[in-house]
Amino acid sequence: MPRVPGSVPAHSKPVYDAFLADLEASGRATLLAADAARRFLVRWPDPGAWAGEPLRRRLRCDVQARPFVMFLMLHGHLRPGYDFLLRRKLPSVWRELPRSPLNPDLERFLAAAAELGFTRRTRLAIGSQVIIRLLIQTGKPLGELTEADFAGLAQACRERQRDDGTGWRHYSGAMHAARTVLFHMGVLPAVPVNP
Repeated sequence: MPRVPGSVPAHSKPVYDAFLADLEASGRATLLAADAARRFLVRWPDPGAWAGEPLRRRLRCDVQARPFVMFLMLHGHLRPGYDFLLRRKLPSVWRELPRSPLNPDLERFLAAAAELGFTRRTRLAIGSQVIIRLLIQTGKPLGELTEADFAGLAQACRERQRDDGTGWRHYSGAMHAARTVLFHMGVLPAVPVNP
């Protein structure tokens, strides 16, 4: 059956339907978000292709499409690049996370950080600044993160500083804390060197 112009491509329909179900489950289903998701999938039937767009275009993403982009990232359908992840705040991540496959790993990380004495505010900051971004971009579960993954994030921070002058001291500190927690969880093999 030929695709109706402007309709969601057949192979993208499961992702679209899952997003609509997630919107409904969250109690915030809106026609604007559904239409923005539809338009996104008409333009990029393979959401991963969106990650290949120039950074400027990714950052100008339609405001109504941002919930869909967050859904795609948290459900393993989109790795948008560290360049995007470092330039975008993820304010809705904690609201969206409980319905995401990444939630169990984040809960484990936060519990381990609490056992080490990190305050709630610090745990959440480390989780959102570093761990969520690593899980989204690598597509790996928490237990498979490596020092190379942290090196990739640090390199992206250095490139961002080179490109726009934005310092990355807070990311450096958060990465050190995250690595400390992951060492105590048995994920990383060595205690991180203090930056």
